[in-house]
Amino acid sequence: MTPEEEIRRGEEAAALMSNPLFIEGLGMIKKEVIDTWGACPARDTQGREWLWLMYQNALKFEEVLKTVINSGKMSAQLGREKTLADRLLNAVRR
Repeated sequence: MTPEEEIRRGEEAAALMSNPLFIEGLGMIKKEVIDTWGACPARDTQGREWLWLMYQNALKFEEVLKTVINSGKMSAQLGREKTLADRLLNAVRR
């Protein structure tokens, strides 16, 4: 993937994570899983484990998006540093 593609993906992930509907939807999923887990009978081990996995999946999804955002930021920073270094080298060579 090119640095430009990483930057674009990072910007798109950041826009998604700051979207009020996305924030509300993911929050609702996590709350519903936690509420259902809290109401789950102690004897329902399989159900509680499934709910725990669902919650972990929601957290992992957030983590993946944050990783994409950070990767895009790093690519952008490296691109700016390379551009600055190139300009400095060109100025010194003249």
